[in-house]
Amino acid sequence: MNDQKIQSGSLRRGVSIVLVPLVLALIALVGNSPAAQSAPTSTCRASAVRFEGAGLLQGVLVEPIVASPEDECTADVEGILDDTFGGPLAGRTLELPGGLGTVRALYAETQADGTSEAGVLRTTLTIDPLPPIVVDALMAQSEAACDGDDPVFDGESRIARVDLNADDEVDPVVDIRTEQTLINNLAGVTVIANQQTVTDDTIVQRALFVETPVGTLVVAEAISDIHGCGDDTDTDTDVDDDVDVDTDT
Repeated sequence: MNDQKIQSGSLRRGVSIVLVPLVLALIALVGNSPAAQSAPTSTCRASAVRFEGAGLLQGVLVEPIVASPEDECTADVEGILDDTFGGPLAGRTLELPGGLGTVRALYAETQADGTSEAGVLRTTLTIDPLPPIVVDALMAQSEAACDGDDPVFDGESRIARVDLNADDEVDPVVDIRTEQTLINNLAGVTVIANQQTVTDDTIVQRALFVETPVGTLVVAEAISDIHGCGDDTDTDTDVDDDVDVDTDT
C-alpha cells in the first residue's frame, strides 16, 4: 500500500515537472505575441459634375449626381440623383450655371473595396470669350489599398475626344486619354484634362477641371482614400511570470 502511495506521489510530481514549463512557455508566448492588426478603413466618393460658384455666383453649388456623398465606402453604391433635377439622367442634357455650357448623360458609383468611378457622355463649354469646347466620353476612376504598411493608389481618367471649336473635328490635344493636359489657360479660364492629386492617404482623379471667374467646374471626379495601413491595436495583456505552482503532494 505504501509502495502505491509512493508511486502515485512520484507520478504526480513527474507530471507537474513536465507541465509547469509548458504552462510557463504558453504564458510567455501569449504575453509576447504581436499586437493584433486593425483592419484598414477606406472612404470614397464619386461625382459626375460639380460646380462651385465664385464672384457673382458665390455660394452656388450644383452637383446633380453623387455616389457615397458622406464619403463612406462600406457597400457598392450607385449615384443618387438630386431631387431638384427630377427624373433619370440617362440621355438628358443639363445646363450648367453661369452660362458655362451643358453636360449630358451622367453616372457615378463607388464600391466597397474603395474604388470610385464617374463619367459624363458629353460636356460642352461655352465660356466667353473662348470658342466653344466639346469634350466627349469622360471617365474618372480611383482606387486606394494597402501594400503592407504602405498605402497605394491607382487612378486614371479618359477622354475620347476634344473639339476646341465645336466644329465636329478632333483636335490634337497632347495624349488626352491619360496624361494631365492643359487645354486652355487664357482669358482667366483654366481648362485641365486628366487632373490627378495624391496626398499621404488620398487620391483625387478628375477627367476635366475648369476654373473661371464665376466658379469652378469639375467633370467626372473620383476620390478614394485609405487609413490604417499597418496600424496596430495593442491587445497585449500583462502577465505575471512568477506563477506559483504547488508541486508538493
